[in-house]
Amino acid sequence: MRQTDLKWRGQIIRHGALLLLLAAIVLTHTGCTFHIYGQQSFGSYKDASRYSAGNFDYEAAGIREVEINWVDENITVTQSDADTLEVSETDKGLKENQKMHWLIDEDKLIIQYCSSGYKGRKMPSGTKKLSVEIPADVALTISTVSGDVTLTGQQTLRDLKINGVSGNVRAEDLTLSGKVEVNTVSGDCKLGLRDCDKASFESVSGDVVLTSLPSGGARIDFQSASGDVHGSDYTRDDKKYVFGGGACKIEVSSVSGDLTVE
Repeated sequence: MRQTDLKWRGQIIRHGALLLLLAAIVLTHTGCTFHIYGQQSFGSYKDASRYSAGNFDYEAAGIREVEINWVDENITVTQSDADTLEVSETDKGLKENQKMHWLIDEDKLIIQYCSSGYKGRKMPSGTKKLSVEIPADVALTISTVSGDVTLTGQQTLRDLKINGVSGNVRAEDLTLSGKVEVNTVSGDCKLGLRDCDKASFESVSGDVVLTSLPSGGARIDFQSASGDVHGSDYTRDDKKYVFGGGACKIEVSSVSGDLTVE
């Protein structure tokens, strides 16, 4: 067997192991344990007694971090400069322990899929689509299993981290003072980066599409067993793809996913 074949086989095994671990981490963070015979059972999270249930409004002032732990159904995040912001799910007759649970812990807003340790009937279809308004300049972390994640309009964040299994990630216009990190197993990622210092994308089979790059350009390190790079107006430097001035450092790792720079 050729040395290059051994190298790619090693990378495939490593990526597969890492992303299986990612799936386990996502399931743990979202509290998901198992589904069986029309029932659902979820793990526990700490400080459960401090959480409130259901749709809510909150004061934007003082919030510096937002964490969302979800399981299925889509998540839509909108940034707003309003003083009072809304968070809601498409609640159609959910019981108290089936509703989203939330907590403001000092400067951090935490949103959970349901009550800690929930056991019971499966959530009615279409009841858990989540809509979240956030203030600018927060650090946003989202963990989900199968729902799509969409960040609408212009978003100015400190950091963005998304862990998913099969859902797609979409963000139209991102400005970050810190970094972007997106990890998926099979979900695609489509982002417009207005500004960032560092970004990383890791998947097994999902594609990465960058609809725009920062004005200072980007230096992209693309590693894939069988994926391809689609783009133009770049140069090569030490096996990296350099667009413009190459200011933003981007790493893309996959087994079979493609990278497209539009």
